[in-house]
Amino acid sequence: MPGHSKTLWGFSRISNGLESTLHNMKLIHLLIFLPMAALGQRKDTVTITPGQKFLVTDKLSDYKASYELFSLRDGTEKKVGELEDSFQVISEKGDKQGLRICKITFGSNIILDSGLCLLTGLKPVYHRSRQMVKRMVMDFNDNRIGGEVIYHTNRGDSSVSINHVSNVVLFDSYYEDMIARTMRFEKGLLFKFGEYIYERGGLVRCTGEVVEKTKVTVRPGVMVDAWKILFFEHDPQGAIIRTTTFLVSEQSRDIVLREYKTKNGIMTMRPRDSQG
Repeated sequence: MPGHSKTLWGFSRISNGLESTLHNMKLIHLLIFLPMAALGQRKDTVTITPGQKFLVTDKLSDYKASYELFSLRDGTEKKVGELEDSFQVISEKGDKQGLRICKITFGSNIILDSGLCLLTGLKPVYHRSRQMVKRMVMDFNDNRIGGEVIYHTNRGDSSVSINHVSNVVLFDSYYEDMIARTMRFEKGLLFKFGEYIYERGGLVRCTGEVVEKTKVTVRPGVMVDAWKILFFEHDPQGAIIRTTTFLVSEQSRDIVLREYKTKNGIMTMRPRDSQG
């Protein structure tokens, strides 16, 4: 940089005098110690992996909830669908597992999803999805994901095998909501994790932050304390392509609001009713 070179050149010349020398020493002190102070204030980012005991999964319990989906474009909000969401804690040979079943409706399109995980650390076991044009079968075994995708066409069905191997154990993206529900409520907590999304080619890297605790109106006259948690989905080059905002009730750990923001617009999920 021209200005920086000129400063060093001037500093090296005795003819600048003592005053100039002291001035430059102060500048060097600032350049060295201010970045070090800022670096010391940065918080470490926690890497979350399936099966570890970082997530507060002991807070999970059976629930049923209904949500309405709204699309926001050009300042206009429009209802575009509904979500029926249920979760059940089950015991299998002494191990606790979590079974999540969802029905998503977009107009005439219906998606039925079910996913099983080991409750500790939300380690995925399997994911099944029935959609209008395809059916997905995915089985998780540590860092391997196998299965198939069956496509339904006018010419009949065709299938594509899934055989993905990762360097690390990945979350099932279907359980993103459960990661938010079981996140530690620590303001300023930074975290990252990897998840599997077939449509994205497999491994997807996500980062996130626990932002703050806030008050949220869940129905007329009723407010709850909720934690704002952000998830960022990155493309292979590291750019953010989706920002998801969760508001999670501090007491019940119900999700009282979800907002998905992409380049195509904003979609919001708000609870219609829920049963804990």
